[in-house]
Amino acid sequence: MTVVALSVLLGAGFGLGVFLLVAALRQEGGALRRRRRSWRADPESWLVQGGLGVIAGVAVGLITGWVVAGLAALAAGLALPAIRRNRQAQRAQLARAEALPAWCEMLRDTLTGSAHGLETVIKVTASVAPLPLRADTDILVSNLGRLSLDDSLRAFAERVADPVCDQVVMGLLVRGSGDLAAVLSSIAASARQELEVRGRVEAGRSGLRWTARVIIGITLLLAGGIALIHGDYLAIYSTPLGELLLTIVVGVFATGLWLMERVTRGASPPRLLSLDTEAQSP
Repeated sequence: MTVVALSVLLGAGFGLGVFLLVAALRQEGGALRRRRRSWRADPESWLVQGGLGVIAGVAVGLITGWVVAGLAALAAGLALPAIRRNRQAQRAQLARAEALPAWCEMLRDTLTGSAHGLETVIKVTASVAPLPLRADTDILVSNLGRLSLDDSLRAFAERVADPVCDQVVMGLLVRGSGDLAAVLSSIAASARQELEVRGRVEAGRSGLRWTARVIIGITLLLAGGIALIHGDYLAIYSTPLGELLLTIVVGVFATGLWLMERVTRGASPPRLLSLDTEAQSP
Protein backbone atom coordinates (compact mmCIF):
# COMPACT_ATOMS: atom_id res chain seq x y z
CA MET A 1 0.00 0.00 0.00
CA THR A 2 1.52 3.30 -1.05
CA VAL A 3 1.30 6.50 0.95
CA VAL A 4 -0.50 8.19 -1.95
CA ALA A 5 -3.14 5.47 -2.12
CA LEU A 6 -3.64 5.60 1.64
CA SER A 7 -3.96 9.38 1.54
CA VAL A 8 -6.55 9.22 -1.25
CA LEU A 9 -8.58 6.57 0.51
CA LEU A 10 -8.47 8.38 3.84
CA GLY A 11 -9.50 11.62 2.14
CA ALA A 12 -12.45 9.81 0.57
CA GLY A 13 -13.24 8.30 3.94
CA PHE A 14 -13.20 11.72 5.55
CA GLY A 15 -15.80 12.96 3.08
CA LEU A 16 -17.87 9.81 3.57
CA GLY A 17 -17.65 10.15 7.34
CA VAL A 18 -18.87 13.76 7.23
CA PHE A 19 -21.75 12.76 4.94
CA LEU A 20 -22.81 9.87 7.19
CA LEU A 21 -22.50 12.06 10.26
CA VAL A 22 -24.81 14.71 8.81
CA ALA A 23 -27.26 12.10 7.51
CA ALA A 24 -27.38 10.19 10.81
CA LEU A 25 -27.75 13.20 13.07
CA ARG A 26 -29.94 15.37 10.89
CA GLN A 27 -33.05 16.61 12.61
CA GLU A 28 -35.64 19.24 11.86
CA GLY A 29 -36.84 22.36 13.61
CA GLY A 30 -35.42 23.61 16.89
CA ALA A 31 -32.88 20.79 17.30
CA LEU A 32 -31.18 21.67 14.02
CA ARG A 33 -31.10 25.35 14.95
CA ARG A 34 -29.55 24.47 18.34
CA ARG A 35 -26.82 22.47 16.58
CA ARG A 36 -26.04 25.43 14.35
CA ARG A 37 -25.84 27.69 17.41
CA SER A 38 -23.55 25.17 19.09
CA TRP A 39 -21.20 25.23 16.09
CA ARG A 40 -21.18 29.02 16.02
CA ALA A 41 -20.63 29.25 19.77
CA ASP A 42 -17.74 26.77 19.89
CA PRO A 43 -16.36 26.00 16.41
CA GLU A 44 -12.91 25.19 17.83
CA SER A 45 -14.32 22.21 19.74
CA TRP A 46 -15.95 20.82 16.61
CA LEU A 47 -12.76 21.28 14.60
CA VAL A 48 -10.66 19.63 17.30
CA GLN A 49 -12.98 16.64 17.41
CA GLY A 50 -12.89 16.35 13.64
CA GLY A 51 -9.10 16.54 13.67
CA LEU A 52 -8.89 13.82 16.31
CA GLY A 53 -11.13 11.63 14.17
CA VAL A 54 -8.83 12.08 11.18
CA ILE A 55 -5.77 11.31 13.32
CA ALA A 56 -7.44 8.16 14.67
CA GLY A 57 -8.27 6.98 11.16
CA VAL A 58 -4.75 7.59 9.85
CA ALA A 59 -3.16 5.94 12.90
CA VAL A 60 -5.29 2.79 12.69
CA GLY A 61 -4.77 2.57 8.94
CA LEU A 62 -0.98 2.85 9.24
CA ILE A 63 -0.71 0.49 12.22
CA THR A 64 -2.90 -2.30 10.82
CA GLY A 65 -2.23 -1.74 7.15
CA TRP A 66 -5.96 -2.18 6.53
CA VAL A 67 -7.58 0.64 4.62
CA VAL A 68 -11.04 -0.43 5.76
CA ALA A 69 -9.98 -0.37 9.42
CA GLY A 70 -8.59 3.13 8.96
CA LEU A 71 -11.81 4.32 7.36
CA ALA A 72 -13.88 2.70 10.11
CA ALA A 73 -11.79 4.40 12.80
CA LEU A 74 -12.11 7.69 10.93
CA ALA A 75 -15.91 7.41 10.76
CA ALA A 76 -16.11 6.42 14.43
CA GLY A 77 -13.84 9.28 15.44
CA LEU A 78 -16.10 11.74 13.62
CA ALA A 79 -19.43 10.28 14.70
CA LEU A 80 -18.92 9.38 18.37
CA PRO A 81 -18.20 12.92 19.67
CA ALA A 82 -21.23 14.24 17.80
CA ILE A 83 -23.41 11.45 19.20
CA ARG A 84 -22.12 12.21 22.69
CA ARG A 85 -22.85 15.90 22.19
CA ASN A 86 -26.36 15.01 21.03
CA ARG A 87 -26.91 12.88 24.15
CA GLN A 88 -25.80 15.77 26.35
CA ALA A 89 -28.18 18.11 24.53
CA GLN A 90 -31.05 15.64 25.04
CA ARG A 91 -30.33 15.40 28.77
CA ALA A 92 -30.14 19.18 29.06
CA GLN A 93 -33.41 19.52 27.14
CA LEU A 94 -35.15 17.03 29.46
CA ALA A 95 -33.79 18.86 32.51
CA ARG A 96 -35.18 22.16 31.20
CA ALA A 97 -38.54 20.54 30.50
CA GLU A 98 -38.65 19.10 34.03
CA ALA A 99 -37.92 22.58 35.44
CA LEU A 100 -40.81 24.22 33.57
CA PRO A 101 -43.68 23.00 35.83
CA ALA A 102 -41.87 24.36 38.89
CA TRP A 103 -41.41 27.77 37.21
CA CYS A 104 -45.04 27.67 36.09
CA GLU A 105 -46.09 27.18 39.72
CA MET A 106 -43.84 30.06 40.75
CA LEU A 107 -45.65 32.28 38.29
CA ARG A 108 -49.00 31.10 39.62
CA ASP A 109 -48.11 31.65 43.29
CA THR A 110 -46.60 35.08 42.62
CA LEU A 111 -49.62 36.16 40.58
CA THR A 112 -51.98 34.97 43.31
CA GLY A 113 -50.27 36.93 46.07
CA SER A 114 -49.40 40.05 44.10
CA ALA A 115 -51.23 42.89 42.41
CA HIS A 116 -48.53 43.29 39.77
CA GLY A 117 -48.96 42.40 36.11
CA LEU A 118 -47.61 39.33 34.34
CA GLU A 119 -44.52 41.10 32.97
CA THR A 120 -43.44 42.15 36.46
CA VAL A 121 -44.13 38.66 37.81
CA ILE A 122 -41.95 37.12 35.09
CA LYS A 123 -39.10 39.46 36.00
CA VAL A 124 -39.44 38.59 39.69
CA THR A 125 -39.48 34.82 39.19
CA ALA A 126 -36.81 34.69 36.47
CA SER A 127 -33.96 35.17 38.94
CA VAL A 128 -35.17 32.28 41.14
CA ALA A 129 -36.22 29.89 38.37
CA PRO A 130 -34.78 26.33 38.51
CA LEU A 131 -31.15 26.25 37.40
CA PRO A 132 -31.66 24.28 34.14
CA LEU A 133 -34.06 27.02 33.04
CA ARG A 134 -32.30 30.03 34.56
CA ALA A 135 -30.38 31.11 31.44
CA ASP A 136 -33.55 31.02 29.32
CA THR A 137 -35.61 33.01 31.81
CA ASP A 138 -32.82 35.58 32.06
CA ILE A 139 -32.91 36.01 28.28
CA LEU A 140 -36.69 36.29 28.48
CA VAL A 141 -36.36 39.17 30.94
CA SER A 142 -33.76 40.79 28.71
CA ASN A 143 -36.12 40.55 25.72
CA LEU A 144 -38.90 42.19 27.71
CA GLY A 145 -36.88 45.40 27.64
CA ARG A 146 -36.96 45.63 23.84
CA LEU A 147 -39.88 43.45 22.67
CA SER A 148 -43.53 43.16 23.54
CA LEU A 149 -44.59 40.60 26.12
CA ASP A 150 -46.16 38.29 23.53
CA ASP A 151 -43.11 38.42 21.23
CA SER A 152 -40.80 37.78 24.17
CA LEU A 153 -42.84 34.76 25.21
CA ARG A 154 -42.83 33.37 21.67
CA ALA A 155 -39.04 33.82 21.47
CA PHE A 156 -38.75 32.04 24.82
CA ALA A 157 -40.79 29.09 23.50
CA GLU A 158 -38.70 28.95 20.34
CA ARG A 159 -35.45 28.94 22.30
CA VAL A 160 -36.51 26.20 24.74
CA ALA A 161 -38.16 24.27 21.87
CA ASP A 162 -40.16 21.84 23.99
CA PRO A 163 -43.90 21.05 23.98
CA VAL A 164 -44.05 21.57 27.75
CA CYS A 165 -42.76 25.11 27.31
CA ASP A 166 -45.25 25.59 24.49
CA GLN A 167 -48.07 24.74 26.89
CA VAL A 168 -46.84 27.30 29.42
CA VAL A 169 -46.39 30.02 26.81
CA MET A 170 -49.76 29.35 25.20
CA GLY A 171 -51.39 29.68 28.63
CA LEU A 172 -49.64 33.00 29.18
CA LEU A 173 -50.57 34.25 25.70
CA VAL A 174 -54.30 33.76 26.42
CA ARG A 175 -54.00 35.36 29.86
CA GLY A 176 -57.04 37.60 29.29
CA SER A 177 -59.49 34.73 28.78
CA GLY A 178 -59.96 33.76 32.43
CA ASP A 179 -58.25 33.00 35.73
CA LEU A 180 -54.58 32.79 34.78
CA ALA A 181 -53.58 31.20 38.09
CA ALA A 182 -56.02 28.33 37.50
CA VAL A 183 -54.74 27.93 33.94
CA LEU A 184 -51.13 27.73 35.15
CA SER A 185 -52.08 25.15 37.79
CA SER A 186 -53.70 22.99 35.14
CA ILE A 187 -50.72 23.35 32.80
CA ALA A 188 -48.25 22.43 35.55
CA ALA A 189 -50.22 19.30 36.48
CA SER A 190 -50.53 18.22 32.83
CA ALA A 191 -46.83 18.88 32.21
CA ARG A 192 -45.78 16.73 35.17
CA GLN A 193 -47.82 13.82 33.84
CA GLU A 194 -46.30 14.19 30.39
CA LEU A 195 -42.78 14.38 31.81
CA GLU A 196 -43.36 11.25 33.87
CA VAL A 197 -44.16 9.34 30.67
CA ARG A 198 -41.13 10.83 28.90
CA GLY A 199 -38.94 9.84 31.84
CA ARG A 200 -40.03 6.21 31.61
CA VAL A 201 -39.39 6.17 27.86
CA GLU A 202 -35.93 7.69 28.38
CA ALA A 203 -35.11 5.06 31.02
CA GLY A 204 -35.92 2.32 28.49
CA ARG A 205 -33.71 3.96 25.87
CA SER A 206 -30.88 4.19 28.40
CA GLY A 207 -30.95 0.40 28.79
CA LEU A 208 -30.67 -0.03 25.03
CA ARG A 209 -27.70 2.34 24.96
CA TRP A 210 -25.89 0.26 27.57
CA THR A 211 -26.56 -2.82 25.45
CA ALA A 212 -24.98 -1.10 22.45
CA ARG A 213 -21.93 -0.13 24.51
CA VAL A 214 -21.49 -3.72 25.73
CA ILE A 215 -21.72 -5.04 22.17
CA ILE A 216 -19.12 -2.55 20.94
CA GLY A 217 -16.80 -3.23 23.89
CA ILE A 218 -16.95 -7.03 23.51
CA THR A 219 -16.37 -6.80 19.76
CA LEU A 220 -13.33 -4.54 20.14
CA LEU A 221 -11.88 -6.67 22.94
CA LEU A 222 -12.25 -9.85 20.91
CA ALA A 223 -10.73 -8.26 17.81
CA GLY A 224 -7.82 -6.79 19.80
CA GLY A 225 -7.21 -10.06 21.64
CA ILE A 226 -7.14 -12.09 18.46
CA ALA A 227 -4.79 -9.55 16.86
CA LEU A 228 -2.37 -9.79 19.80
CA ILE A 229 -2.51 -13.56 20.40
CA HIS A 230 -3.08 -14.92 16.90
CA GLY A 231 -2.02 -12.19 14.53
CA ASP A 232 -1.58 -14.68 11.69
CA TYR A 233 -5.28 -15.49 11.91
CA LEU A 234 -6.09 -11.99 10.71
CA ALA A 235 -3.44 -11.85 7.99
CA ILE A 236 -6.11 -12.60 5.39
CA TYR A 237 -7.47 -9.07 5.83
CA SER A 238 -4.28 -7.63 4.35
CA THR A 239 -5.16 -9.11 0.95
CA PRO A 240 -7.60 -7.50 -1.52
CA LEU A 241 -10.14 -10.25 -0.86
CA GLY A 242 -9.71 -9.78 2.88
CA GLU A 243 -10.25 -6.03 2.55
CA LEU A 244 -13.49 -6.74 0.68
CA LEU A 245 -14.67 -9.16 3.36
CA LEU A 246 -13.70 -6.71 6.10
CA THR A 247 -15.66 -3.99 4.30
CA ILE A 248 -18.77 -6.19 4.40
CA VAL A 249 -18.27 -7.05 8.08
CA VAL A 250 -17.67 -3.44 9.09
CA GLY A 251 -20.60 -2.28 6.96
CA VAL A 252 -23.01 -4.74 8.59
CA PHE A 253 -21.72 -3.87 12.06
CA ALA A 254 -21.93 -0.12 11.42
CA THR A 255 -25.45 -0.46 9.99
CA GLY A 256 -26.58 -2.33 13.10
CA LEU A 257 -25.10 0.31 15.38
CA TRP A 258 -26.66 3.10 13.32
CA LEU A 259 -30.09 1.45 13.56
CA MET A 260 -29.66 1.00 17.31
CA GLU A 261 -28.68 4.66 17.59
CA ARG A 262 -31.83 5.67 15.72
CA VAL A 263 -33.98 3.52 18.01
CA THR A 264 -32.43 4.84 21.23
CA ARG A 265 -32.50 8.44 20.02
CA GLY A 266 -36.20 8.44 19.23
CA ALA A 267 -38.15 11.29 17.75
CA SER A 268 -38.42 14.70 19.32
CA PRO A 269 -41.82 15.39 20.91
CA PRO A 270 -44.08 17.32 18.52
CA ARG A 271 -44.11 21.04 19.12
CA LEU A 272 -47.37 22.86 19.85
CA LEU A 273 -46.06 26.34 19.18
CA SER A 274 -43.18 27.22 16.87
CA LEU A 275 -42.20 29.82 14.33
CA ASP A 276 -42.24 27.20 11.56
CA THR A 277 -45.77 26.10 12.47
CA GLU A 278 -47.02 29.66 12.62
CA ALA A 279 -45.42 30.49 9.28
CA GLN A 280 -47.19 27.53 7.64
CA SER A 281 -50.58 28.19 9.19
CA PRO A 282 -53.10 30.16 7.06
